[in-house]
Amino acid sequence: MKFTLSWLKEHLDTNASIEEISKTLTEIGLEVESIENKAEKLEPFKAVEVIDVRKHPDADKLNICKIKTEKEIFELVCGAPNVRAGIKAVLAPLGSVIPANQMKVKKVKIRGIESIGMLCSAKELAIGDEQDGIIELAANTQVGEKISSILGLDDPIIEIAITPNRGDCLGVYGVARDLAAAKIGVLKATEVPQLEFVSQKNYSANSDSSFCRQLDFVELKNVVNKESPEWLRKRLEALGLQPKNAVIDATNYMLYNYGQPLHAYDADKLEGSTIAASLTKKKETFLALNDKEYVLPEGSLTIKDEGKIIALAGIIGAKNTATELSTTNILLEAANFNANKIAEIGRVLQIDTDSRYRFERETDQSAINTILKKTAKLILDICGGGVCSMASHVSEDVKLNKANLRFAEFNNAASYKLSPEKIKEVLISLGFNVSRETLEEVEVLIPAWRNDVRLEVDLIEEVLRIVGFSQIPAEPISLINKVEENNLDIESELSHKKLLASLGLNEVISWSFYSKQDDGLFGFQSDLELVNPISEDLSVMRSSLVPNLVSLAVKEQNKGGDSIAVFEYGRIFHGKDQDSQHNSLSVLRLGSRFSKEVNNDSRDYDVFDVKADILRVLEEMGFNVNRLEYRSTDLPSYFHQNRAAKLYLGKNYLGCFGELHPAIAHKLGIKGRLNIAELFLANFPKLKKKNPVFENYNLQAINRDFCFIVDKKLEAAALKKELLKSDQQLVKEVRIFDLYEGESLPDGKKSIALTAKLQPKDRALTGEELELFNKLVIENFAKKFEAKLP
Repeated sequence: MKFTLSWLKEHLDTNASIEEISKTLTEIGLEVESIENKAEKLEPFKAVEVIDVRKHPDADKLNICKIKTEKEIFELVCGAPNVRAGIKAVLAPLGSVIPANQMKVKKVKIRGIESIGMLCSAKELAIGDEQDGIIELAANTQVGEKISSILGLDDPIIEIAITPNRGDCLGVYGVARDLAAAKIGVLKATEVPQLEFVSQKNYSANSDSSFCRQLDFVELKNVVNKESPEWLRKRLEALGLQPKNAVIDATNYMLYNYGQPLHAYDADKLEGSTIAASLTKKKETFLALNDKEYVLPEGSLTIKDEGKIIALAGIIGAKNTATELSTTNILLEAANFNANKIAEIGRVLQIDTDSRYRFERETDQSAINTILKKTAKLILDICGGGVCSMASHVSEDVKLNKANLRFAEFNNAASYKLSPEKIKEVLISLGFNVSRETLEEVEVLIPAWRNDVRLEVDLIEEVLRIVGFSQIPAEPISLINKVEENNLDIESELSHKKLLASLGLNEVISWSFYSKQDDGLFGFQSDLELVNPISEDLSVMRSSLVPNLVSLAVKEQNKGGDSIAVFEYGRIFHGKDQDSQHNSLSVLRLGSRFSKEVNNDSRDYDVFDVKADILRVLEEMGFNVNRLEYRSTDLPSYFHQNRAAKLYLGKNYLGCFGELHPAIAHKLGIKGRLNIAELFLANFPKLKKKNPVFENYNLQAINRDFCFIVDKKLEAAALKKELLKSDQQLVKEVRIFDLYEGESLPDGKKSIALTAKLQPKDRALTGEELELFNKLVIENFAKKFEAKLP
């Protein structure tokens, strides 16, 4: 929204500076985006008189001009074809900067003649396109007068950003009304002109659509359309509009003045005496004022005479009734249309106009008749003529809504106290009328131009923006959300990411949603569906990181990827409360572990690779992985039920790892065995991470091998864990190096071989001590697992 300072002051009686006005506008929510003040750039340029001109002795196209300023007389060289003695021109003095090219004016010699300053063209001053000659000022121009004042360029242009709810400030009057409420000036009264009717033609207005609340017309006769006066042209040019003729310029001016769109029809091109707003019942073609033909869809809101469409309501007029310089009889329209309907048709047809922009943001129905009369009066003042008739059709009366504001609630929301009298004073200054008040609250009637105000919180905001949001005391933010104890700080999280990257994994960041189909496929059945999802594939809040990683793997494999190794940190959601959102870490490996080279092994990733990944992370976090317990019961349904395990530390369920269920892999078209792991960080016990301490062992480590025949269903991890417990000070590491199931063993049995690394600290172990260790292990395994030696 643009306007000039002088235009604003036509509605606002104020002595405030442009800086004060700009600051206040931003503080009350009408953010100033720019202030264009041409007078500042044109400050050095003043009117001078050319008192003598003679030819340059060494250049045919140059002249030596004698210049008179208010203080001195000097000479300069000028090549303009229209320079001559006796004219008033614009001087760029020494040291000034030419606006068009930023050239600094210096004393120079041109073909041996010294030149002091230069005479300027309109293009050089960036105030017009004329460049073939210098600016010629009026003969009565005073020497020394500033060019900005002479040409009326000393009026700053202010541009403000209007939020979608503030349609009332899409006119200069609305901006002035807000500034007056902020005590930056006094709002001037708006006079309603009294029109004198010279004859009657009795045009009638009608509407058969609820989308047109009011439709008003005034008929003007015997006008003489012409070029607009200079003040009107300059107003429009300041906004970036191109003046056309007095009738059209008057409607555009009043649109920006009051925010109410208007349209002028050539009355001699209308059919019949009834003008109506109605919806199209079928597709119809429409030639608009922009010379484009549109196919209006069924249900488009139009303005019609008794034979044809004369306007697409609230958006653009038709070419068939356009006013021209030859127009003498005019039908002037002002109306109030449904914002949603205007927006709907405008989007469908992709027509953007100032009229549509305002109707989409609601206009003031109560001001239609006043603005229509003021526009008619402006046209009559410029073009002459008289008023034949006025017509109005109101299908829905102006209804003023009510809202209550509790004083205690305001003080609570604002965090500071404001007296009831001050609150009422601010609301009244904004046009809200008090209809009822008590000691606890006030009830107000909301003015017709504030369609965005409905609730108590809206009234609180209105008072706050006028009193000043800066009055709200600064308070520290209170963290009301529960913070997970396991949430990693940035430094720790980064270290884990670096660790995983060092293991050959690439980090990915996926959406926090996936499709309803994926949710069901992986067995989650989440009820966290989005009301307005980006797409059907992103309609459910994720219950796990796994589905999105699997989807990524499918896409990569379809593109020819033969080795996929990725991980992701992110949140998963198991309920609607804050406490049900937790951090998770997931790892995925699929395909060949090594690239195809002569020196590389040809092996695909398996579950032990992802197991090793998460164990490394757990070690980094300070867990003793030797104390972990592996359980293969009650596995998530998306895991292979015989190639997966859940990971526990005591009662804490830390996560799970394994191979993707073959049925899911088959349905998704995955080639090979996809291995995944997921850690649920919310279940992790709080640990005090200890810095690793290097231990220097001087004594040689001893490896002892054991082989047992055990039940086939017994998990090897149980044997490994028990062997580590046999002497926690001595046994540093246990590995399983052989597994055998064959004909030589009894049914339901298997052979497992383990090696234990014994690390003495202060003395070497004797043979008797080693034998005793062997005996204790064998007896313990026989008792606990019914293990036998081969």
